[in-house]
Amino acid sequence: MPLLRIFTLFTTLFSLMFQSVSADMRVEQQLTFGNIAIKDNSQPWVMKLLSNGSMSVGNGIIVLEPGQIGKYFFYNLPPLTQVSVSIVDGTGDSEFAGASTQSQFTIQPYLDFPTFNTNTYGEFTLDLPAVLQTSGDGTSYSDGTYFRFFKLSINY
Repeated sequence: MPLLRIFTLFTTLFSLMFQSVSADMRVEQQLTFGNIAIKDNSQPWVMKLLSNGSMSVGNGIIVLEPGQIGKYFFYNLPPLTQVSVSIVDGTGDSEFAGASTQSQFTIQPYLDFPTFNTNTYGEFTLDLPAVLQTSGDGTSYSDGTYFRFFKLSINY
């Protein structure tokens, strides 16, 4: 059984409506699916990292080390302001670190709530859950690290 470490790497894209104000972001907790093994890729299997910290895992996936949702802290925004967040989605396919491999995962981060209100200091924390799906094409996955980049758009 292949041992896989799944990371979803995070990049940000700020779309600011006010040119005189800039925002900053700090990663509090990196989004990762942990270490998993795929015991059956004859059909697509899904692993969900939920906002409440729990996981939902399909029968074809074995969790060796649990994953965790991403937590991102935004600051230097206007105080008490509504902020809209969206995921700028490209391809959902993972990439394999170090070489090419036939099987890839589909990784989709999602937002439970697309709007947030900054506090009196101009801050808010974004919890980012995600869903991973195997290819289901019958091929095996190579041992190693898989990752995916995505971007967020922040509008206020």
